[in-house]
Amino acid sequence: INYYISENQLEIEEQNRFTATELKTLIPLQGKDIFDSFYQNNSWVNNYFLNFSPITKDVKNTNKPLFTKIIESILAHKIGSSVDSFFKSITLKKWNSKFHYLNKEDFQIALKSTHNISKHHPLNFQKKVITALNEKLKEVQSEFEIELTKEHV
Repeated sequence: INYYISENQLEIEEQNRFTATELKTLIPLQGKDIFDSFYQNNSWVNNYFLNFSPITKDVKNTNKPLFTKIIESILAHKIGSSVDSFFKSITLKKWNSKFHYLNKEDFQIALKSTHNISKHHPLNFQKKVITALNEKLKEVQSEFEIELTKEHV
């Protein structure tokens, strides 16, 4: 797993063709209600795939075990925020050291680490795919003398 998001921030920030494709091909296994909310918060996918309708009818909701609920209630306060900040800072220091070759903008997209998002894509495949797509768009634009919108990372 290389992308975690919080229930508090279900909308994906990188709204481009690459991410839309990822969301369209996502196969939810459990947690119907949260996936329905996730898809509602990411309705921008319809800009890339008309009439996109995720299939969640066979997805079942799950109940959290009592132990999970207890741990979450303990960590939902100042101590949890402190632990979260501590481990986030350790993670960022390690990633900065390990992936020092990435420029700041690429690092923030490929290795995002915020209070609500943790993303680990050190090869920045999204950028490679979108760069290749833009090159193809440029070729088609030149060959057929039409105006095409460049995709963004």
